[in-house]
Amino acid sequence: MVTVTRLRILRLKHGISIAELAKLVGISEQYISRLELAQAYGTVKQEERVSTALSELIAQRHSDLLALEKDYLLNKGRLLEPLEVEHEL
Repeated sequence: MVTVTRLRILRLKHGISIAELAKLVGISEQYISRLELAQAYGTVKQEERVSTALSELIAQRHSDLLALEKDYLLNKGRLLEPLEVEHEL
């Protein structure tokens, strides 16, 4: 059996990279990993920073998904039509 935190479960379940989370929280990837594996004890301040980072990430992804939905609806039914573009995307 392995001991992990809820943070690790959420991060992995929702495809959040440790690098992305560490950058948003402002602590190293190694320290995030240690916190997730319960090898280090987080402070109340760190809990707040992680919560803020996750809230920001949720807002960002929500916005990105809304943009994707809008683009998808504009192109629905024509997704596989070839287009000429200046450079490969």
